[in-house]
Amino acid sequence: SNLRPVVFHVPQKETALQCRYRLMRKETHDWNQAFWANHNERFFKEKEDFVRRKLDDKQQTVDSAEARLSADELSEFYKAFLDKNYPLHANYNREWYHKNLRLLFPAFQVFLEKIYNKLFKR
Repeated sequence: SNLRPVVFHVPQKETALQCRYRLMRKETHDWNQAFWANHNERFFKEKEDFVRRKLDDKQQTVDSAEARLSADELSEFYKAFLDKNYPLHANYNREWYHKNLRLLFPAFQVFLEKIYNKLFKR
């Protein structure tokens, strides 16, 4: 996908709680990465098929110099793709919110653990 690669820092003295939280974050990131990689692959394949069909209708080859579609012609594809994938995108959004909300409590626990360690375990 086009997402920025993320390297999750592993502290030298990582606690079990911090490790569990880091792994949850990585799992969420990997899920997100896989979704968008799959989505983008489908998008570009379907777009290429659409362009080929349109150019065939115009009796132009993909390699010819004039083989370009206008923004209006491409907008047909974009709308159809979004309409077709609406349920998938809605499900992705629900799942993304769910996964990120699940990270809040462990993040808060790690925060409290760090404060406790700074105050009492110097």
